[in-house]
Amino acid sequence: MGLLFILFGIGLRKAFSEKGLYSGIASWLIILYGVGEGIGSGGFKADHIANSLKTSAVIHDILGGIGVTAVLILPLIMQKVITRNEMPGFYRMSKIVFIAGIITVGLFLFRYSSNETNFFTLYKGLWQRLFMLNTYLYFSIIAFIMIKKYKKTRAL
Repeated sequence: MGLLFILFGIGLRKAFSEKGLYSGIASWLIILYGVGEGIGSGGFKADHIANSLKTSAVIHDILGGIGVTAVLILPLIMQKVITRNEMPGFYRMSKIVFIAGIITVGLFLFRYSSNETNFFTLYKGLWQRLFMLNTYLYFSIIAFIMIKKYKKTRAL
């Protein structure tokens, strides 16, 4: 899956090459997500032994954190790639995706607040999945915009 995100990032750069720097940054953020969350987190288990992290878990958390940070920043950069004048709905949605991402990652990170079982630790999988739903829906919408843009330029 990480490789697919890397290819998606490259495709985004090509689709919005006229946007220059911002499409390049957005492309690299998607690639970082693919490498960090896709390849890194998938390649290293998040093992805990006797309430301590194994080396693989530390690597998992670092690479995953890099990927998540990249994808959290993405909606802010995409607002420069696809501006308010071009697509006001997408621009507003990018703000919503950014805020929802911050909230769901925050709820997921509360699990580290204590060793006790609480509301946040009981539902840590839910917060992570809500974050992924938010992110993957956003990626899907970007993909549809890219396809529409491709068809439009191909028709000319």
